[in-house]
Amino acid sequence: MNNLPVCAAVNQTQILRSLILMLHQGFTGITAWVEKLNSDSLPALLIGCTPHSLPPLGSYYDFIDRLWLQDKQFQKSAGKDLFPADKNRKPANKPGKGKKLPNRHPDITKIMAREAVSRDEFPFYYEKLLQQVFCASAVTPSMQRGLIHKDGITLSGDGTCVHTHASPYGHKVCGCPDHGQARCNCPRHYSDPDAHWGWDSDLGT
Repeated sequence: MNNLPVCAAVNQTQILRSLILMLHQGFTGITAWVEKLNSDSLPALLIGCTPHSLPPLGSYYDFIDRLWLQDKQFQKSAGKDLFPADKNRKPANKPGKGKKLPNRHPDITKIMAREAVSRDEFPFYYEKLLQQVFCASAVTPSMQRGLIHKDGITLSGDGTCVHTHASPYGHKVCGCPDHGQARCNCPRHYSDPDAHWGWDSDLGT
């Protein structure tokens, strides 16, 4: 059994700073950005490196692999599974105006629902470490400094990042307004999860 010591990766903080600075500078390719660092000492110093101690190009991709928790073998096969060459061509006969293409997988929703109910957990939380870094570096310090108030935080389990800002008073679904009745106690439709079910006489609607 191999008992060689495991060496910690170096320049991890510097690489994270470098990627952030890369986006601020408008670079979209890591290769071009590394070339920029090698030719300009100022951004190299900004990320915390001397021009002679810059992380090599491969270290950036190793860093990304550590943060993105997806199996590499799945990454290689997923593209072919999701986008097979023979199933992603443009349709030869397009539907007429106002018509939709036929659903090639009419039972896909049932299949997905069945899979969701049968699983205890979903192993597709690839961005977990990124969320933890964001929480440790931005959310928690902002709360400690009073920039984010604890009472103003909303936790969402479905991936929603912001409030919907839908009307908390709901929308009438009855026919009372059509009969000249402005106020009624009929049930309403609430699209906001924070809205309260019912009718308030002080609202006047």
